[in-house]
Amino acid sequence: MKRIRAEIGHVGRLRAREIGPLRIRTLVRRMGGMSASFWHLAMQPNTSHPALLHRKTEEFLFVIGGSARAVINGERCRLRRGSFAFLPRGAAHQFHAGSKGTEVLALFVPALDLNNPDIAPVAARRSRRGLGRT
Repeated sequence: MKRIRAEIGHVGRLRAREIGPLRIRTLVRRMGGMSASFWHLAMQPNTSHPALLHRKTEEFLFVIGGSARAVINGERCRLRRGSFAFLPRGAAHQFHAGSKGTEVLALFVPALDLNNPDIAPVAARRSRRGLGRT
């Protein structure tokens, strides 16, 4: 009989990795045979990350706390608890955390490797339409 392994944990007990304004905790490294990564991402209040895109990776995020302003493919939007976004590969995006910060659960398919991430900066002409802070 094949052994089925479940993963159970608590986000507060996971080691965080900080990259710029992002605090990243890896929740699940593999999902069955699928190449995917599932993360808890947090941003401190009033911080933002530069406009970027993923060339090979799709991203789904669900806001679990706080709020953020975002620019996704040049379109401005507000995200708050309960909001979600699907970012297909190649979608330019930038987030600015609200006054209470932002916490999201994010799924990346295929898996996003923090040691060699699929992250490309967005050309300067596109980032000027961003949020103004990086």
